[in-house]
Parts: sequence; C-alpha cells; structure tokens
Amino acid sequence: MRPFITILAVTLLLAPLAAARLHAAEDKHLVRIDISGAPDIEDLAPLHLDIARFEKGEAIEAVVSDAELERIEDAGYPTTYLIPDLTSYFQEKINVDGDLGAYHTYDEMVRVLQLAEARFPDICKIYDIGDSWEKTQGIADRDIWALKISDEAWFEDPDEPEILFVGNHHARELISVEIPLGIIRELLTQYGRDPQITEMVDTKEIW
Repeated sequence: MRPFITILAVTLLLAPLAAARLHAAEDKHLVRIDISGAPDIEDLAPLHLDIARFEKGEAIEAVVSDAELERIEDAGYPTTYLIPDLTSYFQEKINVDGDLGAYHTYDEMVRVLQLAEARFPDICKIYDIGDSWEKTQGIADRDIWALKISDEAWFEDPDEPEILFVGNHHARELISVEIPLGIIRELLTQYGRDPQITEMVDTKEIW
C-alpha cells in the first residue's frame, strides 16, 4: 500500500468519549454568543473558538473554557450558557460503545467491513493501517481501518488509478461514518449489475 493511502484511508469512529476526556482536563461550556454581523465574526476570529453552531448575523454557539469566556465577555459580547458543564453532559448523555440508533458504533463499523470482505473476497479486502490517537494515549483500543474494493483487491496495480473516500475523522461527525459505508454497500451490491459501477471496480482501486 502506498504511504499516502496508509495515512489517509480512514474509516474510524473517533469517539465523543475522547472529547469528553479532553474536556475534563479543563472546564468547558457550550455558550451562545450574540453577534450582529460579519464585523463581529472577524473580531472574534483571533480567539480560534471551537464553533458548534452558527446563526447568520445573530449568534455563534461555541465550546469555550473559562478563560475564553472571560475574553469574549470582556470584548462586550453577550453570552448565554447552553450547557454549563460539558464534562458532566458527556458522561451522562453519550455512550459511544452503546446504542447509537441509526448510526454505526465503532464495533458495528468493523463488523460491516469484515462482513464485506467475507462476502465479496474477490473484490474486497480490509486493512488495519495503524492505531487511532485514542489507542496511542491508552484511552480506547481502536485501530484505523481501510477497505479496498477492486477487481483484484489483494494486488497493488500501479496502472490503476486510486479513489479515496475518508470517513469520520472528527468526533462530532457521526453521519460521516455512514457515507463510506453507503458507498461500500452500493459498490458491492451493484457490482456485476450496474455497468458503470462494474467498470469502476474493474479499472480502479477504490479505498
């Protein structure tokens, strides 16, 4: 596998729990910051705030520390607590290894990839391409996985172009796990049926 593929081909569910642990290191709050327009956004930009939501011309919702909140208020911007204690909120509300409803947990995602390889071994191969940041920190035992779909998935063909789809490299983007999984499902179920998909799999290496 080429180095850039090894680095980039990620279908990993980075856990909100990791974010919770980071929040635990310093008190964080979700606040609403009232603004009046673009000049206010430019004024706040140097703070490099962790933006959670934006209402055009009206407000910003951001994850802030006590120090950041003080700087915002000192600059004259009205603020409102939406979630005063994010650490407690994450601990009470988020169970990343539990039921995520329509979204896939990490374990469910891995099972989907393993099942894809088992059912379509001729065109599908799964690779463990490294440790997640969580694993390197001893927080969770999650690896980074990549799935290759091609007419000879076990073979690195230097003459075939490569296509890369990356999923869920941010903890608060659960939906982005579903996009690569949906692409995988479409490619595997339509291969041999849809001429365009069949041609794509036969002539390219899709990660």
